[in-house]
Amino acid sequence: MQIDGHQAIRHIIDKSLVGAASLQEEQTLREHFLTCAPCQEYLNASNRAIAGLGGFSFEVNPDLHGRVIASLALRAQQLEMNGIKQWPMWWSYCVALMLTVAGSLAASRFSGLAVAVFHIEPATLHFGLLALWIVPSLCFCLLFPILRRLAAGWMNEKGLSQ
Repeated sequence: MQIDGHQAIRHIIDKSLVGAASLQEEQTLREHFLTCAPCQEYLNASNRAIAGLGGFSFEVNPDLHGRVIASLALRAQQLEMNGIKQWPMWWSYCVALMLTVAGSLAASRFSGLAVAVFHIEPATLHFGLLALWIVPSLCFCLLFPILRRLAAGWMNEKGLSQ
């Protein structure tokens, strides 16, 4: 795949058309336009496209607009009153916790076999199970309730909720 050498300049042109280019980027554009006809043509074509879009007008029936806004407000109220159901998350949390307990019990049940096969001390095996299986699994299970709070905080910060 061949990379267009002017792609970065075109990106700056696009940013400048929406007024988001910095002064340094504007200066880069001016310098580049002195020697590059294809980028000048890209700018001219973009300006023509934007000017062409300015000639379109769309009329919306005011009654339809009002009904849409009312419907959105009603749905927002319903969601606030009912609250978002958290059952799927809590079921996931319960399943993860049950798997952690089941895995821990299975590991302790078969620890005698592992002691015999690997010729290690039972205390060492139990410490290894605790450090490498039980504690990390429980920490993972505790992440479920914490993730809900973190996600809600992030959404509030970004203005995505309510």
